[in-house]
Amino acid sequence: MNKSSHLPIALWNPLWTIIWSFLFTPIFGAFLQRTNWSDMGEADETSTCGLWVFLGFVYMGGFLKANFLNSISSDPISLFTFSGL
Repeated sequence: MNKSSHLPIALWNPLWTIIWSFLFTPIFGAFLQRTNWSDMGEADETSTCGLWVFLGFVYMGGFLKANFLNSISSDPISLFTFSGL
């Protein structure tokens, strides 16, 4: 008898996935969901959640780039000075 087929799968609780998403980012929640789908052996859902993780990083990267470019155009000298005094 194969004991490995009777072992429970360690999954993230969906409620805690939502809580972690609020504390960190929705990208982290999508990653946790992807981990759950992967552990359950669902390839289609795993790839869908992986796409959401990728798109989340693309969106966040674009947002950070836009903010950085906006801060340069408004005051380029402020990037090279320490204004914490």
